[in-house]
Amino acid sequence: MKGNPAKLGTIQGTSGYNSALKQMIISREDAYTEENMGKTDYEAYVSELNNPDEGYKDNKVHGNWEISADGKQYRRTHDSKTGVETPDSKWQALDNDTKYEKAMSKQRWKQGNKNAGGNLNDLVRIRNTYTKGTQAWVDAQNKINKSLGSNKVYEVTVKTPKKEKKMLKKEIKNKNKVAWGKGQRNIFGVKKDKSKRNRKTWWNPWD
Repeated sequence: MKGNPAKLGTIQGTSGYNSALKQMIISREDAYTEENMGKTDYEAYVSELNNPDEGYKDNKVHGNWEISADGKQYRRTHDSKTGVETPDSKWQALDNDTKYEKAMSKQRWKQGNKNAGGNLNDLVRIRNTYTKGTQAWVDAQNKINKSLGSNKVYEVTVKTPKKEKKMLKKEIKNKNKVAWGKGQRNIFGVKKDKSKRNRKTWWNPWD
C-alpha cells in the first residue's frame, strides 16, 4: 500500500461532525486478510476464529465497521462473534494500534482506491504538489474526499501560480504521450493513425 491512510485526512471537525458526513462501511471479513494483517497477526486471528472458547459463530467473523470520512474514528455496527447489530456502539479513535485497526485502515485505502479508479495515490500526489485552493488542488482533493466517503466539497479560492501552470502543462503533455500498437486502441479508445488529433488527446491529471 502506498501512502499512509492516517495521513490522508480529508477534513477535521468536532465530536459531532460524524453525523453530518458520509461514512465508509467496511466488512470485517474483507479487511481481516493476511495481506492487510501480515502473516503473524493473520495466523493469530485465524487461531482465534477456530478456538471454541472464543465463541465465533460458525468459526467466522461477522459484521462491519463504520469509519468516519477522515479515517480518524470508527464504530462497530455488529458484534464480531455473533453478527448481532450494535446500534448503541459509540465512535472511537482509530489509532491503528491493534491488528484489527491496522487492517481496517488498509482496507479503507483499498476501497477508496477502487472508488477512485485506481488513481488514489496519484490524486494524493497531485494534491500535495499544488497550492491549496488552486484548481488542481481542489479537483484532486474533492475526488479524494469522495473516494474515501466524505461529502466535503472545496471551491477554488486561489489563482494558480505561474510556476504551477508550467508544471501542470508539462504533466499533461507527458501524460498525452500514450504508446499503443498499430490497429490497437489507446486508453481513450482512439485507434492509432497518422492524425495529430488522434495522437494527442486531452488528459485531465486528476480524473
